[in-house]
Amino acid sequence: TKRYGFLMEKLLDVNRSVLFTGTTGVGKSVIAKGQLNELQESSNVVPVLINFSAQTSSVRTQEIIESKLEKKRKTILGAPTGKRIAIFVDDLNMPKLDTYGSQPPLELLRQYQDFGGFYDREKLFWKQIKDVTICAACAPPGGGRNPVTPRLIRHFAMFCLPSPSEFSLKAIFTAITKGFFADFPAAVKEAAESIVNASVEIYGRMSTDLLPTPAKSHYLFNLRDLSKCIQGVLQADPGVIREHSHIFRLYCHECQRVFHDRLINKTDKRYFYGILSEMSSKHFQQDLSPEKFEESPIIFGDYMKIGASGSDRIYEELTNMKKVSSILSEYLDDFNMGSSSKEMKLVFFLDAIEHVSRISRMVRQPRGNALLVGVGGTGKQSLTRLASHMNG
Repeated sequence: TKRYGFLMEKLLDVNRSVLFTGTTGVGKSVIAKGQLNELQESSNVVPVLINFSAQTSSVRTQEIIESKLEKKRKTILGAPTGKRIAIFVDDLNMPKLDTYGSQPPLELLRQYQDFGGFYDREKLFWKQIKDVTICAACAPPGGGRNPVTPRLIRHFAMFCLPSPSEFSLKAIFTAITKGFFADFPAAVKEAAESIVNASVEIYGRMSTDLLPTPAKSHYLFNLRDLSKCIQGVLQADPGVIREHSHIFRLYCHECQRVFHDRLINKTDKRYFYGILSEMSSKHFQQDLSPEKFEESPIIFGDYMKIGASGSDRIYEELTNMKKVSSILSEYLDDFNMGSSSKEMKLVFFLDAIEHVSRISRMVRQPRGNALLVGVGGTGKQSLTRLASHMNG
């Protein structure tokens, strides 16, 4: 990370454009944004962040760039006096191709790189741009991403970020988990390495054995999934997680939320439970059959104290389903009283409780995202509204 950040800084010092490429989740955007924020504090660089999507147009791109520049003269735009602007374009290759196979936002950036400016779109005179450098990040083509024209790429110094080795992943996550478990009992501290080793092994097997197909196009596992699994374990509370069995059950729950919840049929789910059962005996000395995970689902949540603030919420295992159901009913009554829309009526059977807990877990996590897939009427919208209300 430091190496790529240093190279980026030195290239920006001489006004050279930088392009980071690599597979999803290797840290391209994090490195670039982190370096630009450092330069903003220590140097005269003003970062401007632009995210490209399939719907991005060249008109919108030009408007965003021009809104960040100062007018020096009628035909000259530039950075504020004494400063330089670094425009960081994330997902550079996402804009869709037009009729002729080009990507208009990229052609606009290429025009600036080639000729140092844009045309005014209304009066058609040339506007020169000064003190602006472009940085970008993109993943390889595929999955909605398109190849970038070599006429644009030639202007960039390109760095390919490789995926970390298994040894590096274990070193990074072991340091994080051991630091977090410093205040926990000895039995929990000892599980840190087991958690990391098992997580890395499960991630490796899931990403190689369960590949995407037309019917399972979302079976895309990347390093973000591995980090989400560890991040989930780091929600543990020292007052609740006191024994080895407690941290083991939390770990199993987080693995299920990250990997199992993406699987769409019983065959794949049983395969995952088989892996989890194998890891249980190999790394945690817990002898559990794959059927045990199916018969008695593990559910964790932080919503048992109604009205508690974020810092007072405790992430704990929910074992008493009758109590959970009655608390969810109270949340629902509270939601209906404060809602101006139509009253929501829900029955909290086991599947509904599991779904609410999953959505609630996602909402409470920093940078948490979820895509709910299901036929109409399965409660996607209702349960999301309730889970959002529960998290305040």
